[in-house]
Amino acid sequence: SLAHINCEVVEGDVKGHNYQPGDVMTTKNRRFWNVVQLGDDWKLLDAYMASRQYKWRHIIHQHMVVSMDDNENVKRDEDCMNIGYYFFTEAPEFITTHFPYDSKWQLLTRQITAFEFETLAYVTPHFYFMGWQLMSHQKCAIHTDTGEIDIVIQTPSNESQKYWINLSAISSNTENVETLERHVFVDRNRTSGVLKCSISLPKSGEYKLNVYGKTEMSQLELCVAYKLHNDAIDADIKAHTLCVANELRFWGPCFETDNLNINPLGKAQTSRINEKDGLVQMEFSLANDMPLDFTHELISATDTGETNIHHQYSVHEVRKNALAIFYVQLPFCGKFAFRIFAKQKLSQGALPLICCYLISCDDPAISHLPFPKFANGRVGITDEGTLLGTQILAFDTPIISNESGVMEIEIKTNPNCIISASMKLSKNQNMENGIKTHNAVDKEPTIENGATAHIKDSNHTKMDEFTFIKYVDEDGENGTRLKVGLRCPLAGQYHLALYGYEDAQTPRMSIPNVCNFVINSTTNHPELAPFPKCLASWGKDFELLCPTHGMFYKDQTIPVVLRVPNATAVALSGQRWVDMVNVVGTTDLWLEQIRIDGEGDVTVCAKLGDSEEYKGLLKFKVGPCSTQPCVTFFLTFRTDFIATILFLLFGHCA
Repeated sequence: SLAHINCEVVEGDVKGHNYQPGDVMTTKNRRFWNVVQLGDDWKLLDAYMASRQYKWRHIIHQHMVVSMDDNENVKRDEDCMNIGYYFFTEAPEFITTHFPYDSKWQLLTRQITAFEFETLAYVTPHFYFMGWQLMSHQKCAIHTDTGEIDIVIQTPSNESQKYWINLSAISSNTENVETLERHVFVDRNRTSGVLKCSISLPKSGEYKLNVYGKTEMSQLELCVAYKLHNDAIDADIKAHTLCVANELRFWGPCFETDNLNINPLGKAQTSRINEKDGLVQMEFSLANDMPLDFTHELISATDTGETNIHHQYSVHEVRKNALAIFYVQLPFCGKFAFRIFAKQKLSQGALPLICCYLISCDDPAISHLPFPKFANGRVGITDEGTLLGTQILAFDTPIISNESGVMEIEIKTNPNCIISASMKLSKNQNMENGIKTHNAVDKEPTIENGATAHIKDSNHTKMDEFTFIKYVDEDGENGTRLKVGLRCPLAGQYHLALYGYEDAQTPRMSIPNVCNFVINSTTNHPELAPFPKCLASWGKDFELLCPTHGMFYKDQTIPVVLRVPNATAVALSGQRWVDMVNVVGTTDLWLEQIRIDGEGDVTVCAKLGDSEEYKGLLKFKVGPCSTQPCVTFFLTFRTDFIATILFLLFGHCA
């Protein structure tokens, strides 16, 4: 040649554009290509295939992909694909589509036969472009006598790729194509890169399976195709019914997680999760500079493909350290689809589906209650709480398990923040156990969460009187620390919601929700009485020392000790008017005992500052004659009262 390059013409069979898996090679498959010698090496090329322009248009409609082939040369446009892959193709890849009659031009260490060539799995150039490798089925025809087939493909690990599977029936005695999409389950382990296609063929007969793939830099193209033979007699294989709940058509994280800078961690990198106790926790790292909105849902499906959404069985929190955590509790054993939706805050449109996981539990004994109702299913610190500098100091998670029925949650906020609390107990708990809530407060604060609507939840019982807020420290510019005391008299699931605003702001009719907790109390504690109710004039630096319960009982004498800074007089009203005594040597410590004769509430009131008007600070409810738990309380409080006085009078002399 003019270039002095050795070139040979090779004749053989080619799996060309019209090839279908399982086809037998005929004279229609006869073609010519070349090998050229560069130095000591021979290189394979097919100039015709490399320059040929094919029109590969992929129609995505109703979860189906149909490849439209056109043998005509067409004008180059966005639908044309130039297959430059066939210049100097590696021999192990070239042999999958080109079989030379002269075996020496296979350029392989181990040469294959014509029969082996015919039966090789049909892979396209895009298969190698995607970096895939067949791990299970190397032949294009797959037989099964059970109706079940698992095809495993190795894909690049830790790389975002999208997959699309199309299963269609060749025989006429099977279900229609639209139904067959429920007979394919596709999942990929993002860490290992293993892609698994689990196929359940519904009837005996022949099927065609096309596996498509794409990266962010490519279009969705056919990668590998198989012909499936179901040899099972009277096969009636059930579909993967949950596939109808996943429009992504593959399971696990998808492209949108990368677009939103969401990085799945741990088990969130997989697609199938099995937990014996039916409790799942999944974590994702987030970009600090991209605030996101999330929502999610848990779905089960019947054998007929009907789906059921299980509301309030999943919640999530977004932490300041750019970590999103999703908590799921299954209502019963079985398989569920867990779908996560997300988008940037303030962006327009609906939240797209970014992940879909198959979560399962095989223990028939599990039975979990739904979570309380939260705006968008979010627990922990809300966006409004973040603006107020809210930090949780006492616990690592907003979902807390407690056996004692008594606990404190410590938080920190910006300086001069006013915090209030509301607690509810799920009404679907067993309330017929002889334990009563102590006159639950009728009115609840309005929940405000950004632009979302106010939440009204009639499935819970108000337990506000079992919460009490104590401000621990007002540390100037460093913020405010406070403790929220809780008492859970009944076993069950509680929702603690904290509300707050900065003191400098004008009080509003609706106070923003700043933090939410779920407390699972495992034991009944009938001895736990509510806290006293804080009235409007109860200040952040006030402190109730004794008693720490909010119930007085008839025919008992109760000691009351509290700190009220800047007070000129403090009194107890309701049963009768009783002036409290200011302890000598202090300016803010007041104490007195009160005899409970009737059933009216007892209110602590005080003159504050220069005011001559008494203002309400605390309110104690009064119940009927004492029962055993009440006597226990009285003795405990009497001991606390004596200890308090001894410490105040003699503590500095010890």
